[in-house]
Amino acid sequence: MHTTCVKRVDIIVSGLVQGVGFRYTIRRVARQYRLKGEVRNMKDETVHIICEGKDDHVKEFVKEIRNAEKPVEIDDIKIEYSEPSGKYKNFKIVPGDISEEMVEGYATGAMYLHNMNKKQDQMLDKQDQMINKQDQMINKQDQMLNKQDTTIDEIRALSSSIRETMDSRFMRLEAEISKIKTRLSI
Repeated sequence: MHTTCVKRVDIIVSGLVQGVGFRYTIRRVARQYRLKGEVRNMKDETVHIICEGKDDHVKEFVKEIRNAEKPVEIDDIKIEYSEPSGKYKNFKIVPGDISEEMVEGYATGAMYLHNMNKKQDQMLDKQDQMINKQDQMINKQDQMLNKQDTTIDEIRALSSSIRETMDSRFMRLEAEISKIKTRLSI
């Protein structure tokens, strides 16, 4: 059974939560759950979130915050529930000083580029491993084909030898049969 009462939650998140795009993730998730409120960076390097909405939406929102993906690294979350104020019309990011926001934006972008480069390097390493395995398989196939060619050559030589032996024996048999016919006057 879903509860539909409106709740307010004040959340303080500590860890690696500034300079990693965390506020934008918070805003996206809050809007997904139709929550109202705000998120802001604090001077002590924590992030403060206030949101109001349906109880079950607030609980889902809190779950998603707890499971934030890298590069966010949450050390601690302090949660306090209370009655909603009703003063929020939507969910927004409260920006800090413009120069701090610009530096954080550039730093966040640089960090994501760095992470993308690491992922790309990992993918290239895996691709190299796959190519090496393919090369090993091709070498094994070449070895098998060489063995097959050797076997075919051996079979051809054996076949030729058998044919020569059989031809020689048939010629001797025909010669002997011819002698026998001559003696028998057939």
